[in-house]
Amino acid sequence: MENNALKDENEHQEIFEPFVCCVCLDLLHKPIVLSCGHISCFWCVHKSMSGLHESHCPICRHPYYHFPTICQMLHYLLLKIYPDAYRRREKEMLEKEEDMGCFSPQFDACTCGSQVVSDHPGISPSCNIKNSVSNSCSIESFGSMEQSGSATHKGDEDSQGTTIYSEHSSDRTPEVIGTPDDEKKLRNNDHNQQEILIADVMCTMCKQLLFHPVVLNCGHVYCETCIINVAEEMLRCHVCQSPHPRGLPRVCLTLDHFLAERFPNEYAQRRDAIQLAQIKVKPETTSSIFLNMAK
Repeated sequence: MENNALKDENEHQEIFEPFVCCVCLDLLHKPIVLSCGHISCFWCVHKSMSGLHESHCPICRHPYYHFPTICQMLHYLLLKIYPDAYRRREKEMLEKEEDMGCFSPQFDACTCGSQVVSDHPGISPSCNIKNSVSNSCSIESFGSMEQSGSATHKGDEDSQGTTIYSEHSSDRTPEVIGTPDDEKKLRNNDHNQQEILIADVMCTMCKQLLFHPVVLNCGHVYCETCIINVAEEMLRCHVCQSPHPRGLPRVCLTLDHFLAERFPNEYAQRRDAIQLAQIKVKPETTSSIFLNMAK
């Protein structure tokens, strides 16, 4: 009976296929974006990690060491698009967390914008994080190393971690993703959902519609070009100043494809503007190279 109810609900809301977790095969819940750009649920990533050695993406087997923070932009985006299914997932996972005696970071049950309140205009001040994700990289042990909240592996110290709350303790070119029916699902999924605004999916740095979005280990989302332009020896988040470990993250193709389908005109304008800017920069870069060679 429960499976039938889930099927009816999903068919009624027509969930965008890439928003289905590849591990639990259900709607993504408290999404974690790995450095390879793939998305899975918070607990699906947590349970698949090794507490002692490097972990691997469940989709592409790309190695990583640090447990990323929940991407709030995707969290609130999914809550807006699939309010019924997402609240069902919230209820189910809370029951499981109560049984385990440890809890994932909790957010207010509101359907506001994606980033922290100060990051975007038009976001209600009431949308605050109830139990904010810790920036600490330390491991909170509650039974075994495999249940570590921050899941930081040996040899890496400068990274953004995620805290599990225990009741016992205080080529980066985007590809086409989805099925031929996904565009129809995106545009016809109007059941009880709120309108998705550009303000919900803006780059943390340039404050424009995300283009080729990348998600840092801290969970904040940027355009790929914004990150490349400011990349230093140690990449740090513009918002929270948390260091991002091990180089540049790859484009989150699921989110990129969603944006292209949801905002086709605006996305095309962003693409054209970025390509034009790159064309203008290339001659200057080439000239500077020849000048340096002449010296």
